[in-house]
Amino acid sequence: GRMEYTTYAGHTLLMDGAHNGDAAARLADYLGTRCVGQQCVLVFSALEKKDTEAILRPLAARRVIDTMIFAGLKPGSHGMRAETAAELWTRFGGALPILAAPDVETALRWAVQADPDLVVCAGSLYLIGEVETLLRAQAERSRNV
Repeated sequence: GRMEYTTYAGHTLLMDGAHNGDAAARLADYLGTRCVGQQCVLVFSALEKKDTEAILRPLAARRVIDTMIFAGLKPGSHGMRAETAAELWTRFGGALPILAAPDVETALRWAVQADPDLVVCAGSLYLIGEVETLLRAQAERSRNV
């Protein structure tokens, strides 16, 4: 879950927990070069207790993400509210649109429907864990076909 490239539904996916300000700043710096001239979609989620301002500030301010999709985490994980993420994203200069998906699977489905050059999943190690679970299920389905 740290600068890990993989594929999801035929699209390039970059997973990076970026669950604190320093990690998010490093990711933002990388995306500042990686996403130039490309369409990049961010699938984001974080826990309520995290310093989400410190996480979202560098990612939004870099202005290389074309769409932010907030992914609701599994019940009981104490994930932040979509409205809070959207308010912070726009306050720090992030691009619109912002979409609020009820869960990680829906967020990824919406992300790949946009046919971006890169889907970035960041903001929570819980998010990365859920994405990895979906990737394993996708791989299992492929083996059974």
